[in-house]
Amino acid sequence: MREKKQVVVAPDEAGAKESIKDFCSISSKLKAIEAKQEQEILKIRDKFKSQVADLQEKKAKAFELVQAYAEENKEDLFSKKKSLDWSFALVGFRTCTPKVEKKRGITWDAALALIKNLELPFIRTKEEVDREKLIMSREAPEVIGSLAKIGINVVQTETFFIEPKEEELVNA
Repeated sequence: MREKKQVVVAPDEAGAKESIKDFCSISSKLKAIEAKQEQEILKIRDKFKSQVADLQEKKAKAFELVQAYAEENKEDLFSKKKSLDWSFALVGFRTCTPKVEKKRGITWDAALALIKNLELPFIRTKEEVDREKLIMSREAPEVIGSLAKIGINVVQTETFFIEPKEEELVNA
């Protein structure tokens, strides 16, 4: 069934002030509940902390042992397939996405200089609109005229907010 959107009718000043009071009171109650909720979550985490840490340590050790076995016997176990279906798990080696690493002692700036020197085709130049500069100079006459020609608008929106005054709520 489709729900109709309700139209909100603006109240008078007294109604708005009453709504602000309700909003702030509810915000305060929510904060108290969320704080209590967080305390309960922390208690539960503390209760299981040692068990979780112990199991994570055992899990990591088991992983290391299986990995050591697999790496030691890689040629025999994984010559035809990259994974094995064992009784409790699928075990194998995944090929990762290639990545570029620099050698020890080489900086990226040094590598860039060498690439330029050797005229290798591994340098990219990225052109993009300087949005920050457009915002800073949005009121300059030459920019105002150009913005329409290039299909760009510099916009600034407003958002409505209510900031509850915590100390006032306590006294209410």
